[in-house]
Amino acid sequence: YLALLHQQRRGTCLVVDEEALPLTRSWCLFEVAQTVEMEKLGDPDHHGLVFCTRSGVVNHGSASVEVSLGLASRLATLRFQDAKASVQKDHDDIKDFVVNKMGGFDKMNAAIRERISGALMESEQVVMTSFSSIKSSLQSSASTLGLQRSASVSTLSS
Repeated sequence: YLALLHQQRRGTCLVVDEEALPLTRSWCLFEVAQTVEMEKLGDPDHHGLVFCTRSGVVNHGSASVEVSLGLASRLATLRFQDAKASVQKDHDDIKDFVVNKMGGFDKMNAAIRERISGALMESEQVVMTSFSSIKSSLQSSASTLGLQRSASVSTLSS
């Protein structure tokens, strides 16, 4: 939590798997809520919530498509009001923060879904650019191969 308050912070790296298990814990929820609040300050150097996975960063398109889609699918149904804490007072304080500062769990759920949706759009853009590039290379190679075959057939005919 203290790192979120540091003057040189640049965002929050949320390390998750497809099950989004950290987001079932109240303290992780609190850090996400704090990040959402910091985004409202409009700091151009703040990168907000960054979804980091074992295969890469979803926001940058470097995570695998399977992991990105799995995480997004899980976040589409995750309910932050179901998060747990090992210390009841922490859970109650975090719940109060979300309700009083964030406007409630429905808004918090919508905020995380909005962020994973944005990250997924970034990821999709990178993947589609990669697909287009590979398709162009394949088409170029096929055209070149076709010209070489034509030349070979002409040589054999002569």
